Parts: sequence; structure tokens; C-alpha cells
Amino acid sequence: MEGLNFDIAIIGGGIAAITFAENYKKYNPNATIAIFEKTNEEPYSKVLLPHFVKKVIPIEKTIIRTQKQLEDKGIKYFKNENITYINTNNSSFESLNYLISFNKIIIATGGEAREISTSTKPLYFQTLEDAKILVDKLETTNKTLPAIVLGGGFISFEFFEIFQKYGFKTINLLRSGKYFSNLAPHQLTPILIKILKQNSVEDIINIENIEDITNDLIRFDGKTVRTSIIAVGAGLTRSHNFFGKTEEGIRTNEFLETDYKNIYAIGDVAIVTKNNTPRVTGNWNNAIQQGIWLAKYLSKQIDTEYSFSKATDYTISFFGNHLSFIGNTDQKVVTNKIVVSDDKQFIAETYIENKLVGAVLLNSANKRTFYQDEVSKVND
Repeated sequence: MEGLNFDIAIIGGGIAAITFAENYKKYNPNATIAIFEKTNEEPYSKVLLPHFVKKVIPIEKTIIRTQKQLEDKGIKYFKNENITYINTNNSSFESLNYLISFNKIIIATGGEAREISTSTKPLYFQTLEDAKILVDKLETTNKTLPAIVLGGGFISFEFFEIFQKYGFKTINLLRSGKYFSNLAPHQLTPILIKILKQNSVEDIINIENIEDITNDLIRFDGKTVRTSIIAVGAGLTRSHNFFGKTEEGIRTNEFLETDYKNIYAIGDVAIVTKNNTPRVTGNWNNAIQQGIWLAKYLSKQIDTEYSFSKATDYTISFFGNHLSFIGNTDQKVVTNKIVVSDDKQFIAETYIENKLVGAVLLNSANKRTFYQDEVSKVND
């Protein structure tokens, strides 16, 4: 096994990893940097995958950097190198082909689709490989039977639009009885149901338990439904075993430092704890901002902690509607104040200890800047 040494080793090849590597190299042109990606893909944009599947853009447009572009900048990029354990005692880890030692390591592995155990693997939509499989299935599947979408979160709403684009009618199986159950108050669900049923979603069924999935049917709660295609949007898992035990996500302090010396975490996998409050912020912009900030911090360009002063804003579009989650809308910790609720619009403010910490907006784009500013004031 070949031994390699790098000043900075990065596990994961997504936008957080690329952003950090390029910015760190800018400040430290002589530093040796390597990225270890477990798949055979070059870095790509997850936010552009729906546009590829809907045939708005070709697959080439999803690639954000080629391996050659990175290596021309002095950043080594290794494919098919799945790292599962880091030896914190001697600052090293093994890949399939190498024994790597490092001065600092950045973990930027993101998250993976939460899978369900069934006889036949359904469709997921988290990676470029998932997108390729999905396109092939959509183009070759008979549309006489409905498509099934299991789940009620972000990926499920991507599936609704994709299936409509390809001419499928859809049945949605909803386990919690709510859409965006962890992020939005229950009052939003009936409005979303009405929008979905006005489009290609024929039926929405609340369920308790998935019993099995095979090629052309799904069993749940003692019932069986025949289907042409089954897709799952059951959220993400950030499970890992880097430090000898299985954990969900990697906790850091406000400087993105883990409990282990010279080991940092950024992007979706990072659970940043600040003021004794853990923050999981799984969106594209946050991954970029953490990559930029950590590159500056490790290059001694900045010495202040990572700031959450700018409110996060995650927006999805579906059937001409726009839904935004601004700041902290975690339904386990906030209280909700419904400001507007009708068939076309919805605004819910979220509070912790009587402080405005977030907002959920449906078709209320004119209010986004206001709530971003108000929530940011609380975070200052």
C-alpha cells in the first residue's frame, strides 16, 4: 500500500470540500491538498440534478469542476476512495489504495439518502448516479400505472414535479401525516395537499408501516397497491464511523473543530454547537460559507468564530409555487405564530423564548428579505 502525506486531507468531494480546497490553496499556494471522494464522479452540483432529470440542462452542466481543473490548481482529487475510519492517534487513515498521513483533515462527507429495507430497491434522488438511474427508469417505464412517492419532504416534492414532467400520475404515501414535519407547522399541510391535488398527485394516503416493495407493487398497512415506479424521499442520514463508533453527524464547536486535534467538519455532516445549541444547516449556501470561512480561519486570515448572523434561507419551487424556510424552524424547539394562511399563501413565524428565530413562507417572496433581516438581528 502506497504511503502519501498531505498538509490538508479532505474526505468528501462535494461543494463544501471544493470551496474549502480552492480557498485554502489561494491563501497557501505551497500547501499540499488532497480530496478523497468515495464515488467515481467528478464534483457536481446537487442543486442542478433536478434540472438534468427534467432535461433542462445536459449532464455535463451539473459538473462544477473537473479532476483536471482541480489538479491544475494543485489540488489532488482521488476517486473511488471510501474512507471509513480515521486514526486520531497518528493522524492517518487508509483508503482502498493508500495509507495517508495528514497535518489537518477536513470531513465534508455531506449526507446520504435514508434508505428503507425492502425486497426491491426503490428509486432515490441524492447523487448523480441516482439521477442517471432515475432518467433511465423514467424513459423506459410504462405510464399506465401510477408512480408512488414515499415521504413528504424536499426530495418528495422534487419527485412530484419530475413525475409530472414525464407524464406520470402520482400517489403520495405520507408516514407522518404532515409535509415537512420537522420544519413546518401542521397548518401548512392542508394547503400543500390542495396544491398537489390540483396537479398530478391523484391521492395522498397517510400510512403507518411499509411492509415490502417489489418491482411493481408496494405493501403497507395490510394493503397492496400496484405501481409503475416507486421513489423514496425519506430524508438524509449523516451516519459515520470515522472515530470507531457509529454516530449521526459530527459535532464541532463554533470554530468547526471536532473533539479531535486538527480534525474539522464542514457542510451537511457538521453539527455546529454554539452557545450550547447544536445547529444542523443542510443547504448548499451553508456548505459554501463554511468552506470559505474555514479556509480563512486555518490560513490565519480571520480569528473570529464561525457566524450564524446571516439567516439561512432554503427555498424550493414546485408547480409554480415557492416555499421558503428562513432561520430556525425546527418544530421540536420553536413555537409558531400563523400570520397568513389561505389557499395561495402561508406565513408562519417561529419563536424561541419570545424571540423571532425563523419563518416559513409559501408564495410570499416579498417577505423574504424582511424575515431574513429580522432573524439575522437575533443572531447578531
